[in-house]
Amino acid sequence: MATKLINKYATMIGITASLYLIALSLLSLVDIMNKREYIQNPDHYFHSSAFHNELTTYFNLLESYYTDNKHYVQWSVLEKVGETSYKQIQKKYEDIYQAKTNEINEAYKAELEANPQLPDEQRMKLEEKRDLELAQAQHARHFDFEETIAKIVKARDQQFQTLKDSLEKRNNSFKYYIRDTQTTAVYTNIDNRSIEDYIKTDALYSLHFPKSSFTTEWHLRNINQTFEDNQWEGYIIVPKLSESSTAIHQGYTYYESIRERVAKEGILLVFSLSTAMGILVVLANKQKLNHPWVSLCHNYYRRLPIDMRTLVFIMISLIIIGMANIISFFQFPFTFTQIFFWTFISLLSGFLLLYLVDTFTLLKNRTELKQEWDKSFYKQSHGLLKESMQNKQVFYSILFIILSSIGLGIFVMVGIPALRYGAGVLIFSSFVYIFVYCFIVIPFVLKRIGLLNRILKGSQEIAAGNIQFRIEETGKGQLSALASHINTMRSGFESALEKQLKSERMKTELITNVSHDLKTPLTSIINYVDLLKTEDLSLEKKKQYLDVLERKTQRLKTLIDDLFEASKVASGAVDLEIQQVDVGALLNQALAEYHDQIEQSTLTFRIKLGPVPVYVPLDGNKTWRAFENLISNALKYSQTHTRVYISVDEQEEHVVISMKNTSAYEIDFDVEELFERFKRGDQSRNTEGSGLGLAIAKNIVELHGGNLSIEIDGDLFKVFVTLPKTLVQ
Repeated sequence: MATKLINKYATMIGITASLYLIALSLLSLVDIMNKREYIQNPDHYFHSSAFHNELTTYFNLLESYYTDNKHYVQWSVLEKVGETSYKQIQKKYEDIYQAKTNEINEAYKAELEANPQLPDEQRMKLEEKRDLELAQAQHARHFDFEETIAKIVKARDQQFQTLKDSLEKRNNSFKYYIRDTQTTAVYTNIDNRSIEDYIKTDALYSLHFPKSSFTTEWHLRNINQTFEDNQWEGYIIVPKLSESSTAIHQGYTYYESIRERVAKEGILLVFSLSTAMGILVVLANKQKLNHPWVSLCHNYYRRLPIDMRTLVFIMISLIIIGMANIISFFQFPFTFTQIFFWTFISLLSGFLLLYLVDTFTLLKNRTELKQEWDKSFYKQSHGLLKESMQNKQVFYSILFIILSSIGLGIFVMVGIPALRYGAGVLIFSSFVYIFVYCFIVIPFVLKRIGLLNRILKGSQEIAAGNIQFRIEETGKGQLSALASHINTMRSGFESALEKQLKSERMKTELITNVSHDLKTPLTSIINYVDLLKTEDLSLEKKKQYLDVLERKTQRLKTLIDDLFEASKVASGAVDLEIQQVDVGALLNQALAEYHDQIEQSTLTFRIKLGPVPVYVPLDGNKTWRAFENLISNALKYSQTHTRVYISVDEQEEHVVISMKNTSAYEIDFDVEELFERFKRGDQSRNTEGSGLGLAIAKNIVELHGGNLSIEIDGDLFKVFVTLPKTLVQ
């Protein structure tokens, strides 16, 4: 039981597994393409923006330490503050002191002027007070100046210490060896070792400056320019080992892990893709890909035009690439989101696989490819556009109405805000456009709507049977031309009706003209009745005369029945009782009706029917009559000691019944004349028959929406009855 269940679902399991593996290979491929530089360049991290930022920051600190802050610990206060800043601060406090001195002196002078008779003792006290205030101002000036300078020096010292600490903090990330080519001074954070030995044994990555060749990396160009400007020469190095984990080494380790992962993804890509292809090849070899679900998917897929399939293929490919870039799939542990994403990509991969297989199949079958292209959206659109452009006047009229209506909407949307904000030009433009639209476009449309309504009314009148109604033709447009065409058609219908009436009259005349065919049996009947009235006839003679009377009476009855049947069928005044009928069985019934005549004749009938019943919507009685006439025709007009071949051939939309026999008479006239009433193959009219059989059979077949045709090949007489497999209204 378990084995049967596995075999039942083996195909779907195999296809599902293949789609998941293909999706996995696509995800691997996208990730590999996005991270191909990790494989191509082992030092990819040292060309990344993260490393560039760290290197630039470190070198800016290094440059500041050895250029702007060189020998900082030996700097004087003036050097730390800056001579210009020092003098500006000094002048500032001098100005403050001078203003304060002037203020004190002015106050002392004003008090003396206010008290000119002031005693000397009090005057001396005022002078002492003034001198004290001046001394205090001098002290305040010196104190504030020294305090400001001290703060600046302290801030500058802190800035230098921060610079120094930043460099020391990055000493585990970078090592440097810089030599001033002018002074031969060496700046380095490497212990007493040869720089060549250090690079050889302990360097993870090193950069030598200045570079002799131009580099396209902007951060290296800036660093290189700094080395050249300062006439330096040396190395900046990333060491292999560090006492503590640094951002540089963490970044390098992360990039290396990605590099290893991408390499594994390459192996996964090859494995998953080859496994998926192997499963599909095995299923194909075992004819397992004709699964109902696969066929259903292919049928729905084929409903899309071929160019739309290509567009969907491109869109799905872009969706897969975009989603693979957004979602990090290759991360552990797997989450539900990753599984859902994988499943979704697998479904999309199914369409991609179906597209590739179907495209390969179409490329091998150019005929089918052309058929698919003929059904493409482009071809259909091109056909529709071509059809719409067949009458350019109508096309441009409709286009004019559409564009002018769009323009009306735009100007209304612009005009309403323009009224609110008082934009005169926009208000005027909108008013002019609306005015033109109302007095040109609207009358243009209404005029054509009125003409269209007249055309609709006229067509309804004509369809209702009023063929005398004529549509009024106004203007010169295409609708007027349509009205003219309908009027022409009306005239044609009127002419056809007259022809039909004339045809009916001809039918009446035809019946009159066949009176001689009726007179022959009727005259015989009259003559034999007169003979029977003779008294001295023997019983044997009477019996002979009665037999002749019976034959002639039956002949007359058959002729009259055929005539009425031909008239009814030709006029269409026949109600068909349509049922699903087995054509082969109906044909056998007709043959059975003529079994005795066939046995008595010298003809051999060869019947070929299909292996299964062929059902067609027919009126069984009427169709049986048509078959009976054709079989009777073959019995009457076939060459003796020949074969009659009857076969039923089922096609996609029709069933063809063919009857072939060798004619006993030379047919030296047009085949179509055989369908005329009272036309016989033996023009001497020695055979029995009314000459209506083929005409009746043809009309019956045509009433069913079929066709009866005759082909003559020498003496070989072929009749083909073609009946539709679906009911024709």
